[in-house]
Amino acid sequence: MIRMMTIALAALAVLPLAGTASPPLSDAIKRYEPIEYQLIIEGRVTAYRDRIEAENQYQLTLEGAPLVFPLIPDGAYHTIDMARLKATLELDDVAVESQFEVLPTSQADGRLARFVIPKFSGKHIEFFLDEFVTSYNARVDEARLRAIPWTESWPPEVSAERQPQRYVESTSEEVKQLLERLTRGKHKDVAPFLLGKELARQVVNNFQVSGKNYYNDQNGQFAGIEVEGAVKAIEKMRGTSHDAVCLYVALCRASGLPARPVIGIDMKDKSKELISWAEFFVPSAGWVAVDLRRLFKAPGRAHDIMREWPGVGSNDELNFLVPISYHYHPPAGVRAEGRARKPLLWGWQPVPVSVPCDQVLNWRIFKAPKRGS
Repeated sequence: MIRMMTIALAALAVLPLAGTASPPLSDAIKRYEPIEYQLIIEGRVTAYRDRIEAENQYQLTLEGAPLVFPLIPDGAYHTIDMARLKATLELDDVAVESQFEVLPTSQADGRLARFVIPKFSGKHIEFFLDEFVTSYNARVDEARLRAIPWTESWPPEVSAERQPQRYVESTSEEVKQLLERLTRGKHKDVAPFLLGKELARQVVNNFQVSGKNYYNDQNGQFAGIEVEGAVKAIEKMRGTSHDAVCLYVALCRASGLPARPVIGIDMKDKSKELISWAEFFVPSAGWVAVDLRRLFKAPGRAHDIMREWPGVGSNDELNFLVPISYHYHPPAGVRAEGRARKPLLWGWQPVPVSVPCDQVLNWRIFKAPKRGS
């Protein structure tokens, strides 16, 4: 559990956020009924004891070491109040100044919050991010979306969502062959919106969700996401709900349809564990949300592609979902795994000296109180 504390804002340098395609591009997609949440993230690195001589503990020796965590300032169905973003870095429980800034990434609307760890020799590092996130419900006009054809020119801000990423191996032969089998090579014969629905139906009908979504370390702390990715999902045709999302997004991208995973928290879930859903992009309209979990619970509802489906497009429970990241592993050359090599959303680069460490993630989230005038 994250302890209560006052989070100090460290020299925040937020880059200008250029206009993106995340908010709806037409009134065929609308977002409504906003709910604001306060999300407090804590990441921690601890040098662990020597496995042979247990009385000896490794020592972190760092200088100018970067540490990054994902941010999505303006997503399709949520926004972060960047003016109220607070951050702090602690070294052996002492708050320190850091070169904190928010960097752009290659992914649409995704950013990386970066701390730079000053010269330090000690046992553990902690960072805290305090965010105010507003989530929205979605309402789409399916008739209008079905009428939008394929385009030859996708907007540049969705270019990354057409390429492979870690756990979403959309250019692999396994993904290409499965797409060919599922669509008989005719995936471009239907409108992008209908293809997004059809691929969701195929995943639900052919993939079996099993296993827990998280990995806890020996101390019961969250130490990684249980995800193997699209290729392993095809090999086994079973896996966690994270794997189902990876498979779906990979199939969309392999077909030429921009899509992305969204990792976050479902406020209706008492456990508040990290879950995944997806979004695919309809030309000239915007991003369409797909919560595969609702389809897995009601697969019989996904037969008639011309009808509305629960969790696809229109969604009156989307404002309970609080996005955190578009990737399981940061798109940067950092150490982003716990001791069991499970991805953790965030990462760091131990320079100049690397020693064995435990890396964990904790979070608290609650509905934000209404602000007065």
